[in-house]
Amino acid sequence: MTQEQLERLKREISPHAFASQYQQRPVLGGSGMCSIDRLARYDKPPKFELIMHSWDIGATLEGNPSVCTKWGVAADPAGRDNIYLTDVVRLKLELPDVRAAIKAHDKLDKPDLIVIDHRGAGIGVEQDLRKAGYRHLYAASKDGTSNDSKIDRFGRALLYMYDGVVKYPVSAPFLDDVLYALATFPELKEFDLIDSITQLVAYLPNALKFARQKHRPTNL
Repeated sequence: MTQEQLERLKREISPHAFASQYQQRPVLGGSGMCSIDRLARYDKPPKFELIMHSWDIGATLEGNPSVCTKWGVAADPAGRDNIYLTDVVRLKLELPDVRAAIKAHDKLDKPDLIVIDHRGAGIGVEQDLRKAGYRHLYAASKDGTSNDSKIDRFGRALLYMYDGVVKYPVSAPFLDDVLYALATFPELKEFDLIDSITQLVAYLPNALKFARQKHRPTNL
């Protein structure tokens, strides 16, 4: 199925209906990498121990958007760390305004960790924020770099998703877009939402370890 056919299908049926159809036909979209019926879901979020933001950076008004996924961390009854997707922010901004948006959402939620896309425009944004005193920035990866391919990183993230430690809401304004992106990867036109998710989830233990070190300055 081509990208054009996928886009037409998304327009013709609701995203919820598309998600249901994908559960019945997990190879729809060509990859079959993610069966969304295997993803853990939550109704009411628990009290969170940690808050984390993950930003994939877009640089222009005409190009791909900057996307932030927001996550809360809480232990399950077995003591395992679970992360809960709580919000998705999509912004088409130029770099100075992207930096301002990151600062604004940081002030709003006071996250323990901000993951910044450590490639392309994200490198300069991270450097500028560090100079401004943001010490809780992190490139969550296995070795401090972001060299994995998108497919490798998605596969790594999928292990945590299928293990049930990554939880998506039962209902949310952003949910249909998230499920559609997960179901059709890698046959997507824009990877920003997927990148925002996987750059955190694929290296979750490293990210949690860093977040618990409490690098966030008290003056922010």
